[in-house]
Amino acid sequence: MEIQFPLGADYRFVKDYPVLRWNIDCNYSGQGIDYGRSGVVVALDVQRADGIGKHFFVIWYNDGWEGFIWPEHKQTAEPVERGVQEINLLDRFLETDKILGVYIYMVNSDVVPDQLLGSIGFFTLCPK
Repeated sequence: MEIQFPLGADYRFVKDYPVLRWNIDCNYSGQGIDYGRSGVVVALDVQRADGIGKHFFVIWYNDGWEGFIWPEHKQTAEPVERGVQEINLLDRFLETDKILGVYIYMVNSDVVPDQLLGSIGFFTLCPK
């Protein structure tokens, strides 16, 4: 499942929307299985000075958060805890970088019989 918040032409500068807040929880479906992918990830598409990249906040992924780092594609990643999070985007991006879209991915591929269960309490891109 993918929930998209594309901003398109109505992009937001990081300086104007510096805080990303959410409450997302999930179980650990697929833990210990050596095939398939399962997890919950929040992704930001950001137009940076060096091009368009993607930053992943990995809440849970059975293959490890490091798999999201592809420097040649301008991708970065970091692990975060489940539950309520408040992310200061100014710690990760420049004020003039543009937020093009925000996505929540809940993936459960080929890890049956495990079932990924997740809940989204709230999800907000906050102005200053």
